[in-house]
Amino acid sequence: MQDAIGSVASITDSSITKNIFTSLLKRFQLVNDAGEFEKPGIDIDNSVDKQPDNQSTLEKELQRCVIIDLASSLVEGASEDLVDFIYNFIRHTFQTSDAIGHHEAYHTLRKILKEHDWFCTSRFEEVIDLLFTLKAPAANEILRSRFACFHFLMVYTLKLSSEEEEENTKAFLILNEIILTLKDTKEETRKAAYDILLSICSSLVDSSYVGSDAPYHKLISMILGYLSGSSPHIKSGAVSALSVLVHKDPDICLSMPGLVSSVISLLQSKALEVIKAVLGFVKVMVSCLQAKDIQDLRADVISEVLPWSSVSRNHFRSKVTVILEIMMRKCGFAAVESVTPEKYRRFVKTVLEDRQNKTRPKEGSTDVEAVTENSPNKGPHNKRKEMHTLPNENGSTEQRKRNREEKHNSISRVLVLVDLNR
Repeated sequence: MQDAIGSVASITDSSITKNIFTSLLKRFQLVNDAGEFEKPGIDIDNSVDKQPDNQSTLEKELQRCVIIDLASSLVEGASEDLVDFIYNFIRHTFQTSDAIGHHEAYHTLRKILKEHDWFCTSRFEEVIDLLFTLKAPAANEILRSRFACFHFLMVYTLKLSSEEEEENTKAFLILNEIILTLKDTKEETRKAAYDILLSICSSLVDSSYVGSDAPYHKLISMILGYLSGSSPHIKSGAVSALSVLVHKDPDICLSMPGLVSSVISLLQSKALEVIKAVLGFVKVMVSCLQAKDIQDLRADVISEVLPWSSVSRNHFRSKVTVILEIMMRKCGFAAVESVTPEKYRRFVKTVLEDRQNKTRPKEGSTDVEAVTENSPNKGPHNKRKEMHTLPNENGSTEQRKRNREEKHNSISRVLVLVDLNR
C-alpha cells in the first residue's frame, strides 16, 4: 500500500499532496486551521470532523503513528515545502510524546535524509541538536531507526571539505553514542551498534578519496582519539569498535600508521576492562591478517601480550594462549620464539607442546577401531545403526557441520571474538 501511495504522490503536484496531507492532520486534530501543530489533548474548535471529547490520548497518538508512517510514503517525490512540513511534524512528534510514534518518526526522517541531500546540508545542525535532546531509546527496533538517521548524518559530515571541518565536531556526538552502545549489556543492542558502524564504513569507502583526508580514515582517526581518554569504559568501547573495523578490513592495520601500536600500548594499563578489549582486538587482528603481515608486527605484539600470560583471572592466560597458537600456526614456532623474551620462552614452548598434543592422533586409536570392527557383538541391529551414521560422499557429517558454520555472517563471528572481552 505504501509503495502505491508513494507512486501516486510522485506523479502528483506536490502542493496538492501537501493540501491533502494537511487536511488529514486537521481531521485528526494534529494541526489547527492555521496549519500550526497542536500539543496532544488540546481541543480545536474549528477542526474538520471534530473528534469526540472523550477520545483517549493514546488513541490520538496511535493515529499519529499511522499518519507519520503515511508521510514516509510521500517523501521521495516531495518538494522542499512539503519536506519541511513533514519534518516539522516529525519534530513535533518527538517533542510531544515519550516513545509512541518515535519509531515511525525516525524512519520517516531517515527517508528524508536519504532522498534529499539539500535537507542534510541546510538542516544538519538543527537535526543533530533535535536528536540529541532525545534519550537513546531502550527498544532495539527504535534504536536501529535512530542509528539509521545517524548513518546519513555521519557520512555527510565526514565527507565535508576541509573548509567545513569545524562542523565535524557534531560527528563526535554520534560516535560517542555508538561507542557507548558497543558496551551495552544486551547482545541485540550491541549488535545494532556493530551493524551501524559497519554500515557507515561501507558508505565511506570511496575510491575518489585518497590519503589521510579520506572520510574512512577520518572515522578511524576519530576512534583512535578515544584511546587517550580518561575513562576505561570509553577506551574499551573504542577498542571494540576498532576490532569490528579490523575484522571487516584487516588492511587498516597496515594503512593506518600507529593504529596497532596505539592499541597494544594499552596493555600497560591497569584497567581490566581495557585489557580484555585489547586482547580481543589482538586476537581479531592476528586471525584476519596474512602471515606475511603479522611478521612485521609479531615482536611488538608478543612482547606486550606475554606479561598477561601469568594472570589467570578474566581468562587472560587463555586469551594469550589462543593468540600465540594462531601466530604459531601462521608464522611458525621459530618465528614466534625468536622474538620471545627469555623469561617467557618456557611458557611459549608449553603452548607449542599443548598444541601438538591436540593435533596428534591418540595412540592406539587404530587398534581400538580394528577390535570394534571385528567384534562378535556387532549384530545386524548395530550394522543398521552404523549405516545411518556413515557419512556419504556428498554430505558427510563433518561437511554438514562446516556448512552450518559458514552460514554465520561475519558480524556474528566478530561478536564472538569481541565479546570474549566482556
